[in-house]
Amino acid sequence: MNVTGGRTRTQAGTSRPQYRVEVTLMAGAMSEAHRQEIAALVTAAVIRAEGGHINPLNAARVRVIFQEVPHGQWAAGGRLYGLDDVLRYVTGTPTHPIAGQSP
Repeated sequence: MNVTGGRTRTQAGTSRPQYRVEVTLMAGAMSEAHRQEIAALVTAAVIRAEGGHINPLNAARVRVIFQEVPHGQWAAGGRLYGLDDVLRYVTGTPTHPIAGQSP
């Protein structure tokens, strides 16, 4: 997750922070409902972290951008991984290649 913050000028001359949170995930890893839930949780966390209160004006200053990485485009440790590899690792399937076992 990458978080970028900045400020814009309002008509009164005071600055209000603007935030952009980028969530990078493997394609197909989250449903739309799950992305909605994550967006709401991240927005609330950012506003709480700055000491603000959740309301429509404050929430509008937080942008959450989901970037899905296509299958075969995610690599770690010099090896390409797909969503199926991660699922095998997370569920503890004994043949997951992430743990160094043969596929």
